[in-house]
Amino acid sequence: MKPPKKITDADVDLFRNAVADVKPLPQKNLHAPAAAKKTRRRSSEPAAPIYTLEIDDVTPLQPGELLEFARSGIAPRTLAQLRRGDITPTATLDLHGYQAKPAQLALHEFLRGCAAQDTRCVRIIHGKGRGAHAAAPVLKSIVNHWLREQAQVLAFCSAPPNDGGAGAVYVMLKRSIRDTARTNV
Repeated sequence: MKPPKKITDADVDLFRNAVADVKPLPQKNLHAPAAAKKTRRRSSEPAAPIYTLEIDDVTPLQPGELLEFARSGIAPRTLAQLRRGDITPTATLDLHGYQAKPAQLALHEFLRGCAAQDTRCVRIIHGKGRGAHAAAPVLKSIVNHWLREQAQVLAFCSAPPNDGGAGAVYVMLKRSIRDTARTNV
């Protein structure tokens, strides 16, 4: 293997000129639906407490392992549609670069915002974990564990290959009480 080429002042100047007009992207990786002007509680249930998760509590997963979970009562057909990508996510959370605890907080806030907006299907990008120094993909393992603990999560599965594959999940969320009442009228 060749040693890396030494970077010269001319290389640095060339790079700076090439990126002179580049503007940094916002540092938020959260892509939730636009917030409502006024959020009302739609349920008499108290807000779910933030579940603090210790890494030791989580079953480690493999980078290419596909995820799938469904609560009892979810039709197999619905899970198959989610798996195929027939149900399009309307919001995305990208957790790349997050440490475990901030990822957990971001995920909690994201799901809470989605519930307030009556979002039914979302995509969460956790990555495959191949670049991590850990023996197993930490974020993927945490997302798998933590989503199962959330009452508003009805089902989730790894995204289709063209939308993240084993590095992302599609998540089906419960309908709000208001949506349920509307469909029964």
